[in-house]
Amino acid sequence: MGWFRNIIPLVASVLLAACGSNDDFTVKGEVEGLGEQAVEMIYFGNGGVQRVEAMARDGKVEFKGVSEDPTLVEISAGNRHLVDFIASNGDKVTFKMTLDEPFGVEIKGNSASRDYAKWLNDNDSVLMKRDVRGINMAVADYVGRNRESMASTLMLLLRFYSPGNELAADSLMNLIAPEARPEALVKNIVSAVGEQVSTAARGKLKTMNLYTAGDSVVHFYPARHSYTLLVFSGDGVKDDSVTSRLKSMEADFSPKYLKVIEVSLAGDSTQWRASIEPDSATWVQSWAPGSAAAGSIRSLAIPRLPFFIVADSTARQIYRGTSVRAAERSARAARLPRK
Repeated sequence: MGWFRNIIPLVASVLLAACGSNDDFTVKGEVEGLGEQAVEMIYFGNGGVQRVEAMARDGKVEFKGVSEDPTLVEISAGNRHLVDFIASNGDKVTFKMTLDEPFGVEIKGNSASRDYAKWLNDNDSVLMKRDVRGINMAVADYVGRNRESMASTLMLLLRFYSPGNELAADSLMNLIAPEARPEALVKNIVSAVGEQVSTAARGKLKTMNLYTAGDSVVHFYPARHSYTLLVFSGDGVKDDSVTSRLKSMEADFSPKYLKVIEVSLAGDSTQWRASIEPDSATWVQSWAPGSAAAGSIRSLAIPRLPFFIVADSTARQIYRGTSVRAAERSARAARLPRK
């Protein structure tokens, strides 16, 4: 994770800005189908989040902002996201798009934003399908071929799906030249990814004492089973696909070879009991007192729920992430004896 220590702040002159005031940046947009409505620009500058509102007239809108360093800018209208780009003082950014074609945007004003817009156009089909694997592959391909471009950083921030893919995100960020990944842009992903690639988070699992719905205690010891699938959940109803896959694994494998344990991180046991009533679970359902603050849970740095960890009998994590499908593939790849 060398990029955490070696990030070099970028001077504004690196961006190929059009001539203009060096005390601010300007944005002019034209959105076909937008009409007349309030539009908001959000960016980080002067030590905090800045919000600028303007009224679009016949789909045209103008903004002015101030940021000495390159900053991520987001434009939205109501609940509809319109466009993202990079800007800093001296830039004159323009964008054109159609309201119902978000990936057909054209951006001018600096090379990073222009190249990012071109990538959106080139990959509109995979983006429209929300194909996470395809999108991540497209980002990785671009980053690998454009290590000196700040557009690579922009893509990694906005389009790469990092939950469950933190190691890949960390590796890709390390490929980008330091001057193309300014601190002001990457600090959010540094925090999110850094925690997930830490030795503590990915280390061996600790034993845990967990409470079941019958008010008994389950002692989790990885050595008791060839593999264990831990499912960390909240106090909401689980997705049907998660429930069906857990039942399938329970039906296929003896607990001696694969033990499925759901660990609720609900705030209290009452919430937890209410959340598991509709499950008809065949696997162990438990609750961790202290929720995510419990020592054995806190060290795992669970970033979001649901979250899945597959561990072997030595407590080594062989999968951790947000995909129940990937967790199931990891467990079945061990070719365990079936019932």
